[in-house]
Amino acid sequence: VGDFSKGIETMKAVVSYSMTNREGGSSLQLQNEALKDLVRFFADAGEMTEAYEYFTKLGKKDLIQSMLKRLAYLYFEQGKFDQAIETYRRLILEDPQSAKCPGYQHEIIQAYRKVGQKERTLEEIDRLRRDYGKSSAWARANSSNQDELREAQRRIEENLRRVAVEFHNQARTLEKSRHPESGKVYSLADRAYATYLEEFPEGEHVYEVRYAYGELLYKLKRFDEAYVQYVKVVEIDAKGKHSRFCAEAAIFASDEMVNREGGNKSVPQPGEAKDPQPLTEWEQKLVDSSALYASLYPDDHKKVRSIIYKSAYLLYNKYRFEEAADQFKKVIQMDPKSKQAEQAANLILDSFVVNQDYKNLKKNAKFYYDQEGLGSSKFKTEVYNIYQRASFKLIEITHEKDQDFSVTADSFVAYYEEFPEADTAAQALNNASVYYYKVNRIADAMKVRHILIEDPKFGAATKYYYSQIASLGYDYETIAHFEKAAYYYEKLHALWPEERKKVEKDAPDTIGEFDTQAADAIYSAAVFRNALGKWEPAIANYGKFIKDFGSDERVIDVRLTIGRTYEDHDNWVSSANVFYQFYTKHAKDADASFTYFARLHYGRALENQNQRSKALRVYEETANLYRKYVEKGGEKGVHTEFVAEMMFKLAQAKYEDYLTLKLTGAPKGSSKRSEDKALAASLKKKNQSLLEIEQLYTEIIGTGAGEWGLASLVRLGEAYENMGQTLDKGHIPFYLTEEQIELYLMKIEDKVYGQEEKAVQAYKLALDKSYELTLYNANTALATRRLGEMRPDEFQGLEEQLLEPNFTSTSTREFNFEIEL
Repeated sequence: VGDFSKGIETMKAVVSYSMTNREGGSSLQLQNEALKDLVRFFADAGEMTEAYEYFTKLGKKDLIQSMLKRLAYLYFEQGKFDQAIETYRRLILEDPQSAKCPGYQHEIIQAYRKVGQKERTLEEIDRLRRDYGKSSAWARANSSNQDELREAQRRIEENLRRVAVEFHNQARTLEKSRHPESGKVYSLADRAYATYLEEFPEGEHVYEVRYAYGELLYKLKRFDEAYVQYVKVVEIDAKGKHSRFCAEAAIFASDEMVNREGGNKSVPQPGEAKDPQPLTEWEQKLVDSSALYASLYPDDHKKVRSIIYKSAYLLYNKYRFEEAADQFKKVIQMDPKSKQAEQAANLILDSFVVNQDYKNLKKNAKFYYDQEGLGSSKFKTEVYNIYQRASFKLIEITHEKDQDFSVTADSFVAYYEEFPEADTAAQALNNASVYYYKVNRIADAMKVRHILIEDPKFGAATKYYYSQIASLGYDYETIAHFEKAAYYYEKLHALWPEERKKVEKDAPDTIGEFDTQAADAIYSAAVFRNALGKWEPAIANYGKFIKDFGSDERVIDVRLTIGRTYEDHDNWVSSANVFYQFYTKHAKDADASFTYFARLHYGRALENQNQRSKALRVYEETANLYRKYVEKGGEKGVHTEFVAEMMFKLAQAKYEDYLTLKLTGAPKGSSKRSEDKALAASLKKKNQSLLEIEQLYTEIIGTGAGEWGLASLVRLGEAYENMGQTLDKGHIPFYLTEEQIELYLMKIEDKVYGQEEKAVQAYKLALDKSYELTLYNANTALATRRLGEMRPDEFQGLEEQLLEPNFTSTSTREFNFEIEL
């Protein structure tokens, strides 16, 4: 410094000398040289204040500028950045509109950069923009100097760019070392980039700046702003070295924003609202950026496929199924063997499921199944199952719309034929059988039922087995194939006990209906077997019915039917046993008609076993019970007919005895008195017998029983005729003269006529009631014939041979005969 001071003093002396000695050019030249040296010495010595005062006194402002510039330069070179900054500021203040000012400000910025004052660096850059930018007062003052204006802009651009990149790199370095200042430096870099792009949205370096800024913003998780920069990079030059990366980064940034919005969290499910939903701003940008990458860089197949898939999946989640399907199809086309192609196919199918579009679901599932190379073996299996289930569902939906049972049934059969191993094959056949039956396609229904019952993979393994057996039995009954109907009804009953356990567990409220079905089945099987002449299996079925369904109201009738069946096949021992057991053990809750029916048929069975006396005792016992029943106010009914028949059988025995009685005299050689006594005794016995059977038949008539009341009237007519015949052919007393015999026979004729009249009245009453009741049988024929023979003028009689008498009315009528004999 001492040397600089001596030099300064020396140069001052030279200047002073040259100014006083103004002669010659050599003095002026000497002065200039000395002043230049002073500038250097003042700068080197750092004596800015002294220099300023000295040069001002001399009036050499230009030398002040020169000195300051040199001084600032020296400060900068010496690392005295604070002094350099101060000096450059003084230069600017000396002449704010100088063309050199942007350069001075540039040096200030560099000085702050050197000392690491990043915020001040940015502030000074802002001052550079503000004070020397295109719209500044400085720019207007220097408008004629375009070179300086361009240079100013260059300096602004250069400083902003360099500082932004520098701060960005420093921030990365600090972050790696986990320095706490890294975040602050990232923010400063952010400011620098933002300022640069605000000032220079276009230009030579904007491509690189936008790329770097995009990376910074992404790092700061400002994905929305990063997206903008990435897209701008691609727009500037799609083939640039960063463009492919930025195109992909834009996708990542938009995806982050979608996640930030709360997207990509739900998957469409069947039954949800299915109208396409609008895309949010960032969902749309994700779709757009994906499409941009795919269109610009199609050669990157694997990445493009992934990008398209992701975009399609977003559209899928927004119910935009058509758009999603278009993109998923591109994924499949690019590489059918890829995992994403398989996933894309699945999602296309899922979209049809969500929309319940089973027609397209079926069509596309079949297409993907048939497409060679698409998907794994597991995928193929799943897609085939989808195709299978969609086929089934489509049948159901079509039926719901059209209600065409015949077509639907055919469709289910076709489904079974295409998918015989499907887990819904049995259901399809079951549905088909039901629908065939609804449209009276019984043969088709039966064919399907046979498959369900007899195919080993179905049969008892399906839940339809039991019900299909029931239905098939009914189908055979419908077409009058009673043997097959009986077979399936018996099969149903055999399965009933185990099946009942399932129903008790799963649907206890339906157990009553379930039991009734089984009871009806075995009951019908018994009826059919009996009708087919297979009476022993019929009785076995009736026995099962009684055993398993003892509380069924039909049990009473079934017990009697068993007895009748034995009866029809002349198994009188078993018949007697059944009827006896019935009225002695099982008639407690039975109607009176059943009890009397059993007693009657028990008696018949005894008669057919040649146990007539025992049968008559049963009839007598029953008649007495009935009399007590009537005395207590019991009503007449069907049972009356049964009792009347038993009474008639009891009367028949008396009637047969009556017919054997004749009018006889005393043995040959007896006295007149003995003759008269014998004749009177035989007549009295005949009359008493007639009176007795009159009482019996009158009681039967009084019951109101139609058939047996009619039979009793006819029998009375026959009894009266028999009395007349007995009188007419009776013994004539041996002691009468011829004249007395003639008178005797005349009296006998009168008696015979009286009996014939009584017979005619009985026959007439019989016919009247027969007509009244429309009851025509053998007794009706007999009464008609006898009236025609006895009163041909009044009654036509029978003119032709009657057919074997039978009932034309099976109903039992009740009536009271009015008898006048």
